[in-house]
Amino acid sequence: MAETASDSRLTPFKITLIYVAFGIFWLLSDSYLKVFFADPIAFERFSTTKGWSLLGITAFFLYRIVQRHEEELDASQHSLGRMNRAHRALSACSQALVRNTEEEELMKEVCRIIVECGGYRLAWVAAAQHDEEKRVLPVAQWGFEEGFLNTLNLTWADTERGQGPTGHALRSGQPYVVQQIQTSPNYELWRDETLKRGYAASIALPLLEDGHPFGVLNIYAAEPDAFDPDEVELLEELSRDLAYGVVTLRLQSAKRQTDKAHKVHAAVLEQSPLGIILYGTDGSINYVNASFERLSGYDRMELVGRDGRILANNDRNEAFFRSVTDVFSYAEDRRAKLTFLARNDARQELDAVFSPVRNELGSIISYAAVLRDMTHEVELERQLLQAQKMEAIGTLAGGIAHDFKNILGAIITATEMTLTKLPPGSGREMLEVVLKAAMRGKSLVQQIMAFSRQKEQERQPVRLEQVLRECIVFLRASLPSTIEIRHDLPDGLGAVLADPTQIHQVIFNLCTNSSHAMQEKGGVLEIALSRVEVTPENLPFPSMHSGEYLRITVSDTGHGMSPEVQQHIFDPFFTTKKPGEGTGLGLSVVHGIVKSHGGTITVSSKLGEGTVFQLFFPLLLTVAEGVEPTAIGKIPGGTERILLVDDDEDLVVVVEKMLQSLGYEVLAATSSVAALKKFIAEPGRFDIIITDQTMPQLTGCELATAIRNVRPEMPIILCSGYNDESQGSISPEEVAAVGFREMLPKPVDCAQMAGAIRRALETHK
Repeated sequence: MAETASDSRLTPFKITLIYVAFGIFWLLSDSYLKVFFADPIAFERFSTTKGWSLLGITAFFLYRIVQRHEEELDASQHSLGRMNRAHRALSACSQALVRNTEEEELMKEVCRIIVECGGYRLAWVAAAQHDEEKRVLPVAQWGFEEGFLNTLNLTWADTERGQGPTGHALRSGQPYVVQQIQTSPNYELWRDETLKRGYAASIALPLLEDGHPFGVLNIYAAEPDAFDPDEVELLEELSRDLAYGVVTLRLQSAKRQTDKAHKVHAAVLEQSPLGIILYGTDGSINYVNASFERLSGYDRMELVGRDGRILANNDRNEAFFRSVTDVFSYAEDRRAKLTFLARNDARQELDAVFSPVRNELGSIISYAAVLRDMTHEVELERQLLQAQKMEAIGTLAGGIAHDFKNILGAIITATEMTLTKLPPGSGREMLEVVLKAAMRGKSLVQQIMAFSRQKEQERQPVRLEQVLRECIVFLRASLPSTIEIRHDLPDGLGAVLADPTQIHQVIFNLCTNSSHAMQEKGGVLEIALSRVEVTPENLPFPSMHSGEYLRITVSDTGHGMSPEVQQHIFDPFFTTKKPGEGTGLGLSVVHGIVKSHGGTITVSSKLGEGTVFQLFFPLLLTVAEGVEPTAIGKIPGGTERILLVDDDEDLVVVVEKMLQSLGYEVLAATSSVAALKKFIAEPGRFDIIITDQTMPQLTGCELATAIRNVRPEMPIILCSGYNDESQGSISPEEVAAVGFREMLPKPVDCAQMAGAIRRALETHK
């Protein structure tokens, strides 16, 4: 803001005033001085000697009076102009406060107004940093600057670089005016850079929030002594308005952030998979989220504002409500595992956390219940416990299977041999009962082993009709009498490469679902097996390949399924059953097992007309057809020499007798080591070897390997009482690698043994 010096030259106005004054004086002196000087001589003397001097003095005083009047008028007009500019700047800044919504934009706009409306050279805003150095950083500026702010390196600490106007204003909270930068000691460090840019005076105005400075508005003028008291007062008002605007914007920004955070928190609560309830301190329900609505079956409008006891649901959820009241009573977190009955009587297993909610002063303002639905987890845990129990049964069964099967084998073989020698009517009926009971025991052992194995077994050739018959035995005992079981399971259809345990699981899952569909009215469950040829023209499923398949059909006369349900039945956890009646995993497991066997599963159903599942398994064409047991008395025999090896003495005795009765020459051994020595001593003596698998010192595989090292073509039959590979059995691949001609599971009846011997010997020939 430039200050113009007074003009001392004689202006026309001034000269006119002088002449007017002189004329008046002359007229007055010519008339009144004559009166004053009564003596004409004295008047003449005065006129000639001092008159002109007096006239000059009078004119000079008149000139100075006029000149001072003009100077005061100029100063008044100049001050008025500066005040008007300050007022305009203040007014424009007030409008900027209303117009701007961002803090930085507001400060920059105010700086622009100060320079352009106020006539100053530079205006900038400094922000106080609360770091260790207490730095001062420029955040907005306008005007002639040319890198000046980058040279300052200011601080508001009481150090050398904090002695400038900015540092003083921040520490004191009061304006700091420097009218003469050129001579001020406050500018010693920055004087050269300041004068280089034409700054002559400055003012630092603190920006206050609750009486504490957070920044400074700095204004630089081009002329010294630029800030008079009235102007400083207006600029102080401007800085107060700026501080108020900045603080207001910060509060608005903080409020927006808080509102945004509240919306995010509300969205998190609403979208959380956890059920959430907020209680007031009076026990009323203030809020429930969508997850709790789904979990409880209540609409939030039925709950919000109501007493929390409404969820006790006629005392059926008393434990839940008691946990809530405990939190009210003890004002501390509570955690519990609870059973919650929803409005529709669905049973929910919950992991619940009840907590008091406190404000920043520590006072309780609410109570919260956070509920995690563990129904599926509890069901899976139950299934895991069941699996562990079955695994324990499997371990136990596997441990006793070998001896138990040997016992059954001895009973079956001895009974069969006795029956062949007894004439009719001589006690055969009782022995036939014994044989029948032993065969049932054999079947029972096979079923227990099949259901106790929980790990995936090696795939092996499986005759599905045998597996399905085993399943039907168990189903008859487990299904209600209102459900009739029909089956069509012809023999001789061939085999598939499968895990029999998993096939059991598939059939039981399908039949369990069918029984559930018929539990109210009863019905017919039908299981059928057939051999089909799939061609490109009759593909039941697009992804299937052409070829021969064994098809298992499981059908029921239950309530059926809608097309919408059929689209999702194989999805994990999808179920139409009530909570607690199923996990929705059964059919997804069935689908996975069938697919893993290279098969396909299809479903057709109509509401009210029942459901039909069809399972297609690729037929294993390379497996030799087995010989069905023939009637006692028609069992094929021979005269070949057999080396029989088993560590069970009773079984060796009866099997030896059985083979001898069929015409064979038998050398029996209860030690695999002794048997190997006998073979090595006379390797050409024997036509076929029959050996157990699990024996001390040498297993059946090891014995067979040693024998085939001597006679590679020697036919060997393996008998084993173990079905679980981890407990001594071997896979079909290992059977083929060792060179066994046959592998028979214990206990083996006479017909099975005789048929296996003849097949092995005929293959050898």
